[in-house]
Amino acid sequence: MTGAAMKDIKTTVADYEPGRPRPHRGRTPAHLERVGGKTNRQRVWDVLRTADEPLRLVTLSFRAKADDLTVKTYLQGLVKAGYVEAISLAGKGACKPKVFRIIRNCGVDAPRVTRDGKPVMQGLGNEQMWRAMRIIGPFDFRVLAARSSTPEVRVSDETARAYVQALYNAGYLQVVRQYKPGLTAQYMLPKSKVTGPHAPMIQRVNQVFDPNTNRVVWTEQKGIDDEG
Repeated sequence: MTGAAMKDIKTTVADYEPGRPRPHRGRTPAHLERVGGKTNRQRVWDVLRTADEPLRLVTLSFRAKADDLTVKTYLQGLVKAGYVEAISLAGKGACKPKVFRIIRNCGVDAPRVTRDGKPVMQGLGNEQMWRAMRIIGPFDFRVLAARSSTPEVRVSDETARAYVQALYNAGYLQVVRQYKPGLTAQYMLPKSKVTGPHAPMIQRVNQVFDPNTNRVVWTEQKGIDDEG
């Protein structure tokens, strides 16, 4: 499916039904966009995987409980990445209605792709650190950065230090060696704190959100001098 062919995936006022989500712009915080513990992306993918027949955009949006603009953008990425096929239906005029179906099923987890069909890199460092913590035993931030880095995604010491501090604040990590001058602190992730395969997320408002439990697990407390 070419980029030109994708341009006529359109929605009109007539496509909207009472009670259906309206399109909006801007990134919604992860803990607010989730329904039933799943992101918009995951709900769209779930509907596509379980559909018995190709679906129109408006039908997919309704079943996934997501707005049309969000679904349209994700479909564009899935088509360009080769996961989904857009099929033009018979009709008059240049803008023929389309239906969508999966042609490459990669499993339960929704593909993380941009609207251009390229892999989403944001958050991969956290995913790699979360995976490494579950395997390597005691670590300091430098060891974690080294063990989490790949040729595609390098995790810096600064990134690892910030993530370790956030997870410690949120109660995930235990200290196994205290910091001393010339000696970094060591941490470990107890099995009881492994809530699932997805990495807890540090959000812009200085809080940690766990996508496995769909909960904000830690929020930085402001002192009197910090409050505006």
